Amino acid sequence: ALTLAVTLLLAGCVTQPNSGNSTDNWTGGMDVAPISTAGKIAKAGDSVGVWYVGTLDDGKVFDTNVLADAQKAGLDKPMQAFVPLEFTMGAGQMIPGFEKAVLGMKVNQTKAVKIPAAEAYGEPRADLVIEVPLSQLNESNITATIGAKLYNGAGMTGTITKVGAVNATIDFNHELAGKGLNFKITLESIK
Repeated sequence: ALTLAVTLLLAGCVTQPNSGNSTDNWTGGMDVAPISTAGKIAKAGDSVGVWYVGTLDDGKVFDTNVLADAQKAGLDKPMQAFVPLEFTMGAGQMIPGFEKAVLGMKVNQTKAVKIPAAEAYGEPRADLVIEVPLSQLNESNITATIGAKLYNGAGMTGTITKVGAVNATIDFNHELAGKGLNFKITLESIK
């Protein structure tokens, strides 16, 4: 009799809606509503999706995943670039200041932030500016012209900044090194 009473009691718990003291969207055990992200905040380990517009201090847009802003700024990007940027909080996939800005945001929240160079692409480093003999560039079929982009074996992009009679100067600093960056960020999702 005790087993039957416990079974009936448990069965009653499964078919009864929650008392209202919880926010887990309980629907009586038959249909389960999706978990809402309303009020949830972005934290370490979360996979998030964001919309962003990045500008320099002069207002120039250097990057965005918002189609209208890219078109207005004249950025040439493929259509597949205009989707929320997804990354995992705390995984080091983003510049530190960007991730720090998203930390604690709620879904659909928008914020504007200024990220100092130290939390973006850092300050320019002298050790990333090298001189290469023109003969070495010619052997690699690279025309040494100022502004030309090259890639080293580590996948870094360099820009030729000076061409002399014998050597070319190549700067492997990120093109945004030394610059503070401004972002308008909207948290679109937390997964």
